[in-house]
Amino acid sequence: MNAKKRKKKFVIVLNNLLMVSSIVIVVYLLILMIQGWTLKQGVATQTGLVQFASSPQVATVEVDQNTLYSRTNTTANVVPGEHEFKIWREGYETWYRKTDVQAGQILWLNYARLVPKQKTTHKTAAFSNLKQIVKFPNGQKLLSLSKTIEGSAEFKITDIRSDSPKTETLKLPEVLITREASAQAEQTPEVQLAPYKFTISRVSADGSRAIVQRQAEDGFDWLLLDLNSPNNSQNLTEKFNLKFDEIAPLNDSSTQIIVRTDETVRLLSPYDNTLSASILNKIVDFEIYSSDIIGFVQKNDDKFDVGVLKIGDKPVVVARGYETVPKITISRYYNENYINVLVDNKIQIYKSSSWPAAENNFKLARTLEPSIEAKSFKLNNEGRFVLVQNSDNIWVYDFELDRPYAYSLDDKVNSARWLDDFILYDFTGSDEGGAMLTIRDFDGANKHPLVEANPNFPAFLSSDGKYIYVIQSGEDGVSQLIQLRMILS
Repeated sequence: MNAKKRKKKFVIVLNNLLMVSSIVIVVYLLILMIQGWTLKQGVATQTGLVQFASSPQVATVEVDQNTLYSRTNTTANVVPGEHEFKIWREGYETWYRKTDVQAGQILWLNYARLVPKQKTTHKTAAFSNLKQIVKFPNGQKLLSLSKTIEGSAEFKITDIRSDSPKTETLKLPEVLITREASAQAEQTPEVQLAPYKFTISRVSADGSRAIVQRQAEDGFDWLLLDLNSPNNSQNLTEKFNLKFDEIAPLNDSSTQIIVRTDETVRLLSPYDNTLSASILNKIVDFEIYSSDIIGFVQKNDDKFDVGVLKIGDKPVVVARGYETVPKITISRYYNENYINVLVDNKIQIYKSSSWPAAENNFKLARTLEPSIEAKSFKLNNEGRFVLVQNSDNIWVYDFELDRPYAYSLDDKVNSARWLDDFILYDFTGSDEGGAMLTIRDFDGANKHPLVEANPNFPAFLSSDGKYIYVIQSGEDGVSQLIQLRMILS
């Protein structure tokens, strides 16, 4: 009897041991699978994970001519090495990329913008004597500036959230947009006055206000246009009786504004009627990153320093002693803050996990030397890419892959600009006419001529990615907003 009990206990223990061992083995195998390990010809190999996404979605993915079972958006474990990737969908051009996959790493191919084979365009809004058009930061509307026959300014808002854009004219106070009305309001004797010249400087992040420069032969004023309640628009220069050299919204609604007069930077609150004491001195340039972070270039004797100010704290100098005025951009990518400095055709990248409040905690992480002469210097919205260019060449640095890309532009091309976080656009052809809107990936791949456009105006991608908008010039000074369909269904 005792022997039977011992045998029974032994069997129970053995079963439990086998069960626990099986669980451990399964968990271990799952961990290996998650880490990308697989058996290839009997040898354990760690793969890389490739993330695929496209616009439009539900597109077929091929890896080395092998079709994946699932469609975009999707993932695949791919053995290390160089591979060819294709993403395609019926009715669209095939997106192609040849690149390396690293073991245990994620490769993001999540930016394939498929281009329809058949280009369908539609005329929408028309503008007489169009001078400028800009997109709201949220991508939902456009703000346009035209000159009327009488010489006044006309501002319109075009809503591009629907398939049929709607345009309305802003009814602004005449005293702000017409020279004669302004002169009469000031009780100036009637004389022949040249019309004002206007430039849209910025639209607030929430699309509620716009900052506009109004220029006359004796100088310029800054206007704050209320896009929701136009009658509440105001002349900031007259209101505060100061000549501002530069102004920029600090918060999303432009209820707080950073202004620079000569070399002094202050905080202006137009609706509270307050102007702060100096928050920065000897400033030759500044860039606003967020509602409480400002990057700046400061003159120090005959040299220049670069720093950052967290509103409410003391300014902190990050780098000192530049012989020439540097250009700066500020970004945040993967929980790291970056201050990028372009000077003498070198880009110094300073990095920190937090914004400094008292002492400099930025460290020089890398110095890049673009292979081309840098005429311009800017980031994409995501902060992943640095774009440097001149009239003939593009140089892009990818923070994530730590890799530069360089390529030449063909024909006559206006400056390349970001259409989205991964796609660049330019206008190939003549400035006078016949220019073609052309898009390409950040590294120059997947180049597509799309539609004829006036290169003096930007192109716009709708917030849902369904349409691209360009300006075409017609007869009698009338410009047409053209809608190009990018997603067929």
